[in-house]
Amino acid sequence: TILPVVPMFHANAWGLGQSAPMIGAKLIMPGCKMDGASIYELLDTEKVTFSAAVPTVWLMLLQHLEETGKELPYLKRVVIGGSSCPRAITTKFQDNYDVEVIHAWGMTEMSPLGTLCTMKPGYAGLEGEARLDVQGKQGYPPFGVEMKVTDDDNKEQPWDGKTFGRLKVRGPAVARAYYGGVGSEQFDEEGWFDTGDVAHIDPGGYMQITDRAK
Repeated sequence: TILPVVPMFHANAWGLGQSAPMIGAKLIMPGCKMDGASIYELLDTEKVTFSAAVPTVWLMLLQHLEETGKELPYLKRVVIGGSSCPRAITTKFQDNYDVEVIHAWGMTEMSPLGTLCTMKPGYAGLEGEARLDVQGKQGYPPFGVEMKVTDDDNKEQPWDGKTFGRLKVRGPAVARAYYGGVGSEQFDEEGWFDTGDVAHIDPGGYMQITDRAK
């Protein structure tokens, strides 16, 4: 059972709204109430197992849980995007409620998914702070999305987890241009789109945003 606490009028209309019925999952819509008590009521009464929202929504839910002493017996996994997820939210979900946290990143121009931070086989055994360090990154791209980091002269930077630069993406679901040609400088002749983010990529392919270039 999936609860997308993210706007359907925006990029998510191409996300969970389609993927839930495609896999035969029950889809619960949150309505206009995003406070902790209202979200908890839906999670509990509808026995939601998977949900997605921005950090502020999850913070309100966690505050409600702490104030009331309630639990999350059905929820197994949450996706957090829209902005960087504070480590405290990740640890509270996982340590106090046994709910897995997955960091995600994307843009409208990417339709919308850019990365998901799930654990690759080589990282599955990590524990404690080392695991949280990986979970704090935006993650690696799904099939069909290419990603690289370049300097201001368009020279590709190494995937060493330290060297940062302009984050660029391309793929079949990535926009080729803006309407009317506005912002054309963000697209090059090879199909790469400059996201406007500054990031680095580690040897395992995990990307982490560190700043904005504009």
